[in-house]
Amino acid sequence: PIDDVTVPVENGDDIVFDDAVFNADWSATVFDLKAQASSNLLIFTPYAGLGASYALASTDFAVESDKAQDLQDAAETFGLDIDDTSVSASSDETGWGVRAFGGTSINMAMLRLDLGLSYNVIGKNLGANIGARIQL
Repeated sequence: PIDDVTVPVENGDDIVFDDAVFNADWSATVFDLKAQASSNLLIFTPYAGLGASYALASTDFAVESDKAQDLQDAAETFGLDIDDTSVSASSDETGWGVRAFGGTSINMAMLRLDLGLSYNVIGKNLGANIGARIQL
């Protein structure tokens, strides 16, 4: 339970739900394919590749309260589903992600230090990662 949930309304007012309960559920299934090439050069192992992911995601949320009229007003304001005691919404999303990536591993005895960059082609996002691992 949450003591108060405040929902701003376009006209500048706020709707406050006393003793509200907020529930959320999210799930995703992701199928990922990638192709990568690498080669050992002394203590370095540079690599480069391409990857594609297809995701199926679902999100649900609800705010429940005893203040039914306030909840109905909030639901109408935001175009959400209405019943006597809650405001809820759900969304299903699917989509592709395509990325290019590259980097190098630095191989020192059993310790491997990984440095990498990736670029999401569709979202135009750049990412970086650093990792360390022990490899026997």
